[in-house]
This record gives sequence, C-alpha cells and structure tokens, in this order.
Amino acid sequence: MTITHLPESSAQPWPGVTDYRPPGWSGRMSPMDAAARLAEIEADPTAWTERSVGAERKRLLRLLKVLRQSWVTRPWVWQFAELFVGPPEVDPFWNPYSWIHRLWSGVRLLDGNDGRNGFDLSLWGRKLITVAGAEYERGRTGYVNGPHGDTTGYVSLCTQAADAGHNVAAVVALDGCGWFSGKRTALVKQDGASGEEPEIESVRCDVLSCDVLAIPEGGRMSFEPPPGVKQSSPTKGYALAMWGVSGEMMERLWPAGECQDAVSVTHAGHAWTLLRGRNDAGRAAPAVEL
Repeated sequence: MTITHLPESSAQPWPGVTDYRPPGWSGRMSPMDAAARLAEIEADPTAWTERSVGAERKRLLRLLKVLRQSWVTRPWVWQFAELFVGPPEVDPFWNPYSWIHRLWSGVRLLDGNDGRNGFDLSLWGRKLITVAGAEYERGRTGYVNGPHGDTTGYVSLCTQAADAGHNVAAVVALDGCGWFSGKRTALVKQDGASGEEPEIESVRCDVLSCDVLAIPEGGRMSFEPPPGVKQSSPTKGYALAMWGVSGEMMERLWPAGECQDAVSVTHAGHAWTLLRGRNDAGRAAPAVEL
C-alpha cells in the first residue's frame, strides 16, 4: 500500500479544521459547522419547541458525540514530555485541535482516515541518523493520546512501539484496569506474506512497563474540549507514561545507590510526582508465590 500524503511538516493545520472529519463521522457538515449550528440553536431555547429545530438539535448532538474521542491534551503536558523523550516526530491520533502540530514542525500526522491509521506501526516510520560517520536507523518519538474508547488498543500500541525502538509519551488513565498492570493482552494482526492470511499476535497491555510514570500534583489532569463538546471535569485521574527515557535522565532522577521511589519535580509552574516503571516494554513480570 502506498501512502501519498503523510506530511513531514505542518506549519499550518492539516488537513485543516474546515476539512477535517474524524473517523466515524457520518454528517455532511464539518465538525466546526455542526458545532456552530448547535451553538446557534442552543442560544434560543424557545426555538426547540419547533419539531424540526428540536429534531435537528438531537441529530447534531448525536453527530458531535464522535468528537468525545478528540479531547485535546494541554500543551504543558507535551512540553514536559519533551524533557524525557525528545520532541514529537509522529502523532498517531492527530486531530486539527491538537497542540502538537502548533508547537513543533516536522511531525508525521496520522488521523485514522484514508490509510492514515496510527495503530499501524509501519506508518510511524523510522529515521536515518549519522553517528561518527556511520548511518543508523532509529524509531520515531510518538506523542500518544489515543481513543479512550479503546484504551487496551492504544496501550498495547505503546508497548509494541517501545519494543520496536520508538520513544513514546502517552496520556493514560489511572483507573487500575488490567491493561495498567500488564494483566490484559490485545490481539494484533500482523501482515502475512503475499496471498496469506494475516497472523494474529497476542501483545501485553502494560503501562507499568514504561521507564517513567509522571502523575500531576495538585488535581486531575484536564483537557481542552473539541468544538461542540462542553468543558467538563474528568471523572478519573490521568498520568503521563514514557518509554525510551535516556539513561542519563534516569540516572539524574534515580542516582545509582539511592533507594528513593518517588521524585517530585516542577516544570513551567506544574508539579509532578515521578515513579520509576519496570522498563521492560510489556514483557511478562515474574510471578512469585507467597
């Protein structure tokens, strides 16, 4: 399959807020137009009594529910991630409301449409670098806030990406599910040889396999709503899990010979508690009988 439009630079929003359609969008109107029309209707509640207007409002509300998978991570979260895994090189679940393409250029953007499926690691690509005159291939750095309707899927993607040599920073819910501690697996299709059925592989979903888990202090991490979705407080806490943190940074946070478990840091006015992960890219933890 040939992908002809994976932008390597995005000084301007791409494909643009007026042209963007999220996966699963079924309306003719753009999300921006639908949100504007809903705001117009809701500005005059007396009009809802008209059957046609009331029906249109319900239709727009149903349509805009799709955008509930497009809540926007605040810029200070990603700027903190940059200290640990470097600037982003791929956004596998991009939307035009994201801060990533507004803060960094040269980011590969995958929006889930027309062959741009961020769950496909082959589309993340790899980078060719030169070290001491020799060329090497390395993974990209991905910033991930995946569809929370499929947390198992995007957490397993993170562990796969880390195992394949990519650096990853991912927003994850602190809700104690099996995918957090590695007790859940996901089934992933691997492309088979030409003419053969794809192979099914079982992949562990394991947030604690990361190098560093950063938990914001002073309240739950909040998000910016996409158009047509009202601002609300999250019902659970969120953290930032990071794979591919440099050995130098790990040594700075947890010097050899010291036994502290949690480290408190402040960046750009935001305080975080850092916990050390297992650094095993989703491989099974040993079982111990007590």
